[in-house]
Amino acid sequence: MKKILLLWSIFFTLSGLQAAEGDTTHLRVHDDVHMDWNGNFDSLATFPDDGKTYRKILMKYTLGCPTNGCSDWDYTTKIRMRETTPTDTFWVELGRLITPYAAGFPDEWEQAHWYDITDYAPILKGDKLLRARYDGWQDGFTVTLDFYFIEGTPPRDPKRVQTLYDGSFQYGRPNNPIESKLTPFNFQLQGDEEQAALHFTPTGHSFGGKENCAEFCQKSYYVKLNGNQVDQQLIWDDNCGNNPLYPQPGTWLYNRANWCPGARGHRYVHNFNTGLVSGQNEIDVDMEPFVFDASHPPAGGTNPNPIYIMYGGLITYGDWNFQNDVELLEILAPNDDFNYNRMNPICANPVVKIRNSGGATLTSATIEYWIEGGNKFTHEWTGSLEPMEEEVVEIDSWEYFSERTGTANTFYAKVGEPNGVADEYDQNNQLSAAFDVPDMIEGEFFVWWKSNAAAAETSWKLEDVSGNIVEQSTAMTPNETRRDTLQLEQGCYTFTLEDSQCDGLSFFANNDGSGYARIHGMDMSILHQFNSNFGCKSEFTFTVGFAVGTEEVTPKDIVNIFPNPASNQLSLEVFREHTTALKAEIFSITGTLMQQEQLGNLNGTSTSIDISNLASGMYLIRLSGEGLEHSERFIKK
Repeated sequence: MKKILLLWSIFFTLSGLQAAEGDTTHLRVHDDVHMDWNGNFDSLATFPDDGKTYRKILMKYTLGCPTNGCSDWDYTTKIRMRETTPTDTFWVELGRLITPYAAGFPDEWEQAHWYDITDYAPILKGDKLLRARYDGWQDGFTVTLDFYFIEGTPPRDPKRVQTLYDGSFQYGRPNNPIESKLTPFNFQLQGDEEQAALHFTPTGHSFGGKENCAEFCQKSYYVKLNGNQVDQQLIWDDNCGNNPLYPQPGTWLYNRANWCPGARGHRYVHNFNTGLVSGQNEIDVDMEPFVFDASHPPAGGTNPNPIYIMYGGLITYGDWNFQNDVELLEILAPNDDFNYNRMNPICANPVVKIRNSGGATLTSATIEYWIEGGNKFTHEWTGSLEPMEEEVVEIDSWEYFSERTGTANTFYAKVGEPNGVADEYDQNNQLSAAFDVPDMIEGEFFVWWKSNAAAAETSWKLEDVSGNIVEQSTAMTPNETRRDTLQLEQGCYTFTLEDSQCDGLSFFANNDGSGYARIHGMDMSILHQFNSNFGCKSEFTFTVGFAVGTEEVTPKDIVNIFPNPASNQLSLEVFREHTTALKAEIFSITGTLMQQEQLGNLNGTSTSIDISNLASGMYLIRLSGEGLEHSERFIKK
């Protein structure tokens, strides 16, 4: 059975740290360091070296904008570490992050990414050199690195860390084959070492030629142990259209070779729990054969150079510390963390991730869940997880939300009873997460939406708490506008706007034009407005007369400005009653008035402003008139 752990999915909130055994040691290394112009940014770190063991070691990488703004492009960054003395030592990559298309992001923007680096404990001791590597040819981003050492017992004790592969390797070049860099590595288990794993992070970059390699071609690698293929992995991220950081100015929604703009490069872990011998062992990684066709007209420029940036490390371990140990890795919903915004808020069906952190196959476990101050509910999980395998569990439940009172917005989950017995290590069983309450709206409302030129791609559906489709859209013609009125009974509902080609209702890199989708109250107020550049899908969960507290939805400013980014025309729609004609003023990001227009009375109608004379960049448009004041940023392409 494949044993691959995608560290993309392992995210620990600070609320989770509060459940740690013993003390948590916090260390900050880089502190808002400005990365610019293809540079290395080094800091010295002194990690704990007191003989303690840690059940978790976490690295929090916070990417932000410097005072002069973030870079426009998706560049590779890496966090690397080595001994302070450079003689006969090697770099270890702790994490890789691709920057977003961040043109026009505000200076205060930042986003945190968490990395589980527990297996690197043998070298996370004493004085080390930490390097933030920025491959961008532009200025730039900031980096802050925080490390959290949580005392306790890991599933198995890591013993040694050895770098096997580290570099940028050309792909598809017969005169410089990638296999000449991915050479076999020989090692022997030492002392009390019982297991080993290959940690491997490949990301493809540059594109052109017949297959648009390596950024946009789907290729696999193959892992061999002692001459036998034991695993293979497709180097691909097929979820970029659901990136939590959206929209971005560039082609953020295109799937890529194991990365998305503004997200981490996935680290794959291939566990060698069996197949090792007492003598010499050999690990080998082979890439799928490929020859770059330089004669084919390139799609990525005049001189494409397909490469894979690769890091591979060997880690050895002792035997399992526990046989029956179920671990709660994270709470995905309800959770108000930005990284989970695509699936939150919710009013039913909590989602958690569990892992088998014991040596025995996990076939059953108990999951308890509750809202602070409320009663506990129980879910019995069954399945089959081999050691270190994990699973996302969605619990079919809505009653727990009725327990919420006042401002109690903390959700708890706890796992236990692996395989029907007492958990041998209960310090990794419980987590909590803050959450936002879903909107409560009246039972009658309408969906006002407009298709773009590719009308057949976009649809919507409304599901109840059990996943039954209550209402759904019917076929639209290109650029058609429609109002669909809905009447709902009390309950919990999810409205899903979907695009089959994952390019939303507005995307600059196609010829589909722009559409929009909004949910209106019967008084014309906007209850929810979907961003037209949503990628694959956008969800809105709400309640009708459902007891989740005293909060009700507040109507949004009923002004629609689209598309964003815009080319030469910026469209405006206004649905709030106002008594005079409106004035539109466009300011630069520094506050300089660039353009102003006198508009008519736009109650329920639309107009367009010619912005062809504006240079590319971010602007602020302000609409003003008797009864209405509205300001909003937009990007001119």
